[in-house]
Amino acid sequence: MPITDHYLYLENDFKKKFYGKLPVVQAFAYLKYVKPSIVQKLLHQLKYRGVEEISSMMGYWHATQLQQCPYFEKPELLVIVPLHKSKLKKRGYNQVKGYASALSKTLSIPFSDDALKRNANTNTQTKKSRYDRWQNVNEIFEVNNAEIVKDKHIFLADDVVTTGATLEACGNRLLEAGAKSISFVAMATA
Repeated sequence: MPITDHYLYLENDFKKKFYGKLPVVQAFAYLKYVKPSIVQKLLHQLKYRGVEEISSMMGYWHATQLQQCPYFEKPELLVIVPLHKSKLKKRGYNQVKGYASALSKTLSIPFSDDALKRNANTNTQTKKSRYDRWQNVNEIFEVNNAEIVKDKHIFLADDVVTTGATLEACGNRLLEAGAKSISFVAMATA
């Protein structure tokens, strides 16, 4: 599988997606996402075929890699990008939760799966331009309880990051709610 080398470099292509948009301390993706590929098939099995255990497996693998990172700055709270309640009901699980839970356990970082809330059920982002993606998610997230993120370095987890619009929107909400700093982690990035 195409594993990234993000854990070796403080400045990497994942973090560079946010230059000039959001102050990001560190950013790590485990796999490089391209179409068509084994990574695409694996993540489709997770998101659309109910193979939920892929999520935690990816989390353990990625956490093991991050333990080798020479500059890893341990965040104070791990948060996931939320699904809208209707999508969560339909799928039955948030595909990022197992990944984040495994990262949390392996790296000893407290985890919250409800720090953020998605207020609107948006259409898939897969065929949208960068601007359309940003517009699609810019105002749909909110922080459930500012006290749990206040003055903390937050590690925000997602599954697949292409343009970074979703992480940017969530990161902005967390910073507005008083988070001290933001870092990103993902199963894969394009």
